[in-house]
Amino acid sequence: MNKGKLICWLLAAFCLLTGCEKVVFEEDESSEATHGNIILNVAGYEAYKGGVRSTANLTDVCTRLHFVIYQDGKRKKTITQKKGDDDFGRVELSLDAGDYEVLLLGHSCEGKSPTISDANNQIQFSNITDSGSGTGYSDTFFLYDYLTVGDEPQSHQYTLQRVTAMFRLVTNDVKPANVKKFWFSYEGGSKALDFYTGLGASKSQAQIVTFDTPEDLDGQTLQFELFTFPRGEAGELKVEVRAFDDKGVLVYNRFFNNVPIERNVITQYTGTFFTGIEYEEEPETEKTPDTPDTPTPVTPENPETPQDSPACTFLVDTDWAETRNFTY
Repeated sequence: MNKGKLICWLLAAFCLLTGCEKVVFEEDESSEATHGNIILNVAGYEAYKGGVRSTANLTDVCTRLHFVIYQDGKRKKTITQKKGDDDFGRVELSLDAGDYEVLLLGHSCEGKSPTISDANNQIQFSNITDSGSGTGYSDTFFLYDYLTVGDEPQSHQYTLQRVTAMFRLVTNDVKPANVKKFWFSYEGGSKALDFYTGLGASKSQAQIVTFDTPEDLDGQTLQFELFTFPRGEAGELKVEVRAFDDKGVLVYNRFFNNVPIERNVITQYTGTFFTGIEYEEEPETEKTPDTPDTPTPVTPENPETPQDSPACTFLVDTDWAETRNFTY
């Protein structure tokens, strides 16, 4: 065997050995022209309308849906669907008799497709899009279940659960004309999901997200939404916000420490961002006037109760379990 053939053989063997470790969802099979003895239907996701739990349409919140089938700890099938597909939310599979595990994942990430690692039960998300921008994190929905296949055909219906927490920043004052981009860095959550528990898999490096704020937003209040996976049912974030002009020069920045987060809950901070302060030093301790341990709650009696802004609005609040309002 010559040296060139040996190298090619070794590379092929390496790919076979590592391919089952980490797989990009989009590279797996689609659900077109698939027929079999098992039908899986996603009825929707668990939503809260007026505080009452209900099932809502998944296409309202997700553009991607993944079905992953495991048996004896090994992945058997992975099917990816996109919003607009005729069969979105439904797959028909051919499975032999036996016990299986089913992972369902819905999201709207604009970034590169998430990867799944069987070795540590993690789904890793990226916020980098094909164009290089960093706005890829999204609301995410999940379900993990067990399936026993026998001799008879079966049909199963599932309702996915929201596994993200949201931090929302709202400005009471309007955007100056010289502000063209916002940069957010936040840590304390996770950008990887443990697909057994539905919780953040581990303490991640800071999640970085950027938003363009073009001229048509001049003179308007702004609203930004950040998503993360809490590593428990609840947790805290440390958030840094920077605003830049069109030359990339920093013109405003803020720090928010001890931001409370909880799965399926929106934490909304509303206040004056552009007025009275331009540069804020990062606090040496976790308690400063601008980043209190317990921010001031906004109550119905408080006249500063924020209104939703038409600028940079991405989601409607009504289907989250709760929105907690604070002022800064």
